[in-house]
Amino acid sequence: MLTTLQKQQKREIQEAFKQMLSAKQHYNRLVSECNHIANLTSPDEDTECIICNTYLGWKCPNSPDHVCHYDMVKMDNHEGVFLIDHTFHPLTDLQISEYNDYDEICVFCNNPNERK
Repeated sequence: MLTTLQKQQKREIQEAFKQMLSAKQHYNRLVSECNHIANLTSPDEDTECIICNTYLGWKCPNSPDHVCHYDMVKMDNHEGVFLIDHTFHPLTDLQISEYNDYDEICVFCNNPNERK
């Protein structure tokens, strides 16, 4: 049987756990709603968001948001990609014709997702 002190500790631990879960849910919501901005000042070839530190992927010299994109989607009869700020960017006919979803090649710079 638990002592009075142990029962109090158990309640405090359970309350702290609930608060932690609530804080994690709040954090995850904020990150999912973040209008990401790529950190282009980093010397690395990959980048994170300067607002929330989410990993965004490889830097891309040709992409409007400076991040490689590998998955094309269709929206309102247009094929394109969702940029890191969640906006839809339609692709040109050339980008669409060169796209191959099996290769995991960036639709903007044609670099592979798997890099050395």
